[in-house]
Amino acid sequence: MHKKFQPEFQGFYAFGPYLCIAVFVFSLSGAFYLWWNQKPEDSTEILLAAEPAVCDFGEVSESVHHAVVKLRNVSKWPLYTFHVVSSCSCTEANLPRTEIKPGETIDLKLAFDTLGRNGITKGNVAVAFAKDGDYPRFPRYLMIDIRADVTPNIF
Repeated sequence: MHKKFQPEFQGFYAFGPYLCIAVFVFSLSGAFYLWWNQKPEDSTEILLAAEPAVCDFGEVSESVHHAVVKLRNVSKWPLYTFHVVSSCSCTEANLPRTEIKPGETIDLKLAFDTLGRNGITKGNVAVAFAKDGDYPRFPRYLMIDIRADVTPNIF
């Protein structure tokens, strides 16, 4: 009878299946890394516009001043707002987490507290938003500047 042929050196062949699995996992993790770190194609395109872009209260006395800024989706995609950040405690912004359809306008309500301030006072608000499918990897920010020339109350 004749014996089954077996090569004498099996060192390399014994790791063959493990080597294939390792190469597959390595290439899969590399593809995931490239997908996660890609940049959006239209990163410079304007998607959300503020009207007015600068909220100037002019000469005011010390008190809380309110304004409404209209945010308009000027893109062809739906946008999603997910939070609003103000530069200091004197500025408060209220915007619900919402979807803005193309061409649609929503209101951002601002409150600017000038109590205890004197002279030109500045602040800003950043609206964080994203296109459908971009969040959380590619959040975008729309900055709205707030200014007031505060005259102190003298009692």
